[in-house]
Amino acid sequence: MKRTKFILIALSFQLLTLNALSQELKLSMDEAVRLALENNRQIKIAENKVSLNEAKYDEANANLFPQLKFSARYSRLNRLDPFIIDFPFLPAGGITIYEPLENHYSTKLSLDYPIFSGLRLSNNAKMQSSLYKASKEELNASKNEIEFAVKSLYLKYMFAFRSREYVVINIQQLESSLKTAKDFYTNGLATENDVLKIEVALTNAKVKLLEVEDQIENINLNMCNLLSLKLDSKIIPTEKIDTSVFVYPQDQNLSLINRPEIKAAEKYLIAGEFGITMAKGSWFPNLILNANYEYARPNTRIFPLKDEWKYSWDVNLVFQFTIWDWLIPKYKTEQAAAQYEQSKFLLEDIKARANAELINNSNQLKTAIEKIKLTKKELTQAEENFRITKNKYEVGLLTTTELLDANRLRFEAELHNYESMINYLILKEEQKKISGAER
Repeated sequence: MKRTKFILIALSFQLLTLNALSQELKLSMDEAVRLALENNRQIKIAENKVSLNEAKYDEANANLFPQLKFSARYSRLNRLDPFIIDFPFLPAGGITIYEPLENHYSTKLSLDYPIFSGLRLSNNAKMQSSLYKASKEELNASKNEIEFAVKSLYLKYMFAFRSREYVVINIQQLESSLKTAKDFYTNGLATENDVLKIEVALTNAKVKLLEVEDQIENINLNMCNLLSLKLDSKIIPTEKIDTSVFVYPQDQNLSLINRPEIKAAEKYLIAGEFGITMAKGSWFPNLILNANYEYARPNTRIFPLKDEWKYSWDVNLVFQFTIWDWLIPKYKTEQAAAQYEQSKFLLEDIKARANAELINNSNQLKTAIEKIKLTKKELTQAEENFRITKNKYEVGLLTTTELLDANRLRFEAELHNYESMINYLILKEEQKKISGAER
């Protein structure tokens, strides 16, 4: 016996320790959204893509400006014989024309500026600008998706918690009814079958409680994953819906012009136009301005060579034109045109799907409003029916079956009413996501 008590105490201590280690977070809906936007891995990936495209845009802009380069070199040559010209009428030894120098030092400052490049550089900068803007819109789209996912899951979480409350209340009421039925049975006012019916209903309610608890655990796990929290964290929703004063937001004339996915597709389409123009630029020549300042010892541009530091400079205007390259610019232009057509069809497809989603959402919202009104009426009727049935049952005018039916109807009506409001709120959040409305 002592050993058994010791084991129970040890297990209890272990459970308490595990509960203490698991982090419990009480979060409102806005706090949950904030955590998701700060920690979600999809958002981090989208932010990195924005940074990448911003760097590409800065690089493309930098290519439009002159580039200043500095280089330095040191060379050592092997020993060479001097260059001497012998003349028969001169004394022995001849004339030394060139005396090789073993050590060479050279520094150069160069300036390169593309005066004309077939508008490839400027169009590349414009294309990268559009891609950068498109990636920012994709980031907004990712944020909208995550925000809707969090709010939708949070609202379902609220419904699961409310369902548990209703189930617990239902269990308490069934236990009270069971006690009353047993008293009636003892006094001969009820049959054993009446007691068994309530016991069966009570058992079913407890099974329902286990199912709701399992649902809560599953949603909690998904919430932790979505918010990038430890999976053993326990999230407690603090948001409340005042069912007594529930109101419907006014209908809005929503459009799709602010939807981030559409804005991103439009930016990709603009980038495709610049890509075509950039590809066509390969047919044109290049004109480059080049300037150099060289300070060397010896300076090979100055003759005769002397082991001295000398400077020299030059300015060049370079013209380049590819006469034949097997029609590579043609193929590049065809590729850019094909990508542009893909972007155009993608934009049309996104608009069509978004418009269908908005119409479907609007129809569902209308249905949801009517459903709320009906479930509220259902709840009022079910509560009144249960009150009358319970009063008659307690004075022996109705059977246990009728009491159980009235209790079940009231319980289902409560869940239906709350669930209809939750579904309506989820649809409103979906409408914001579809239209890209301000949140």
